[in-house]
Amino acid sequence: MKPEALIFDLDGTLVPTEPLYSDAVCQSLSELGCQFTASDYCRHVGVPVRDILARQGLPVALALRGTRRARELFRQRIGSLQPVPGVRGFLRQTTRLPRAVATGCDRDTASVLLRAMGLLEFFDAVVTVDDVWPEPGKPAPAVYRLAAERLRVPAAHCWAFEDSLPGIAAAGRAGMTVVGLSTTLAPSALEGAHHVIADFTDQRLLDWCVPAAGGVNAG
Repeated sequence: MKPEALIFDLDGTLVPTEPLYSDAVCQSLSELGCQFTASDYCRHVGVPVRDILARQGLPVALALRGTRRARELFRQRIGSLQPVPGVRGFLRQTTRLPRAVATGCDRDTASVLLRAMGLLEFFDAVVTVDDVWPEPGKPAPAVYRLAAERLRVPAAHCWAFEDSLPGIAAAGRAGMTVVGLSTTLAPSALEGAHHVIADFTDQRLLDWCVPAAGGVNAG
């Protein structure tokens, strides 16, 4: 069944942000006297920054301060980023479908990043972890369920695009068809995805999503 709506994760799916987040979280925790390495971050890919900090055994006030610091450090560095290959071309060629972002990052960071990448205009809704609080972030399905609700499309008729295992789990629990991107993990590691692609230049995408359309343009 072809999708009636498309819902996208942001970090690692639309924009390859994970290395920057890794640096920001490691530096923030180091400033708080915690040892946290890039290898540690790899085990948390797809988990909201606030949840990573909350799991480090810090007092609540310090975890909140560290979360704000990590977000600040990340925003300082987004000028070095470019969208994942093929994103703009795919979004331009799927304008007949409702589209949303469902992200584990906070609303301010999501807005700054989407504007900086020139992608905000392509989406009918942006749902962040702030919008579902106090519900948990991914792998819980709340952000995906709310995104489908705001698009007014049943979750079972939506396709989700994800690069992380918590994100794939979240979209799957929401009842969506999941397309995994191997931008962060190896293709073989994307357990739970119904389809796997390297990026949005994959020529199968429009065949899956839009009948009788041409190929995907890089961009």
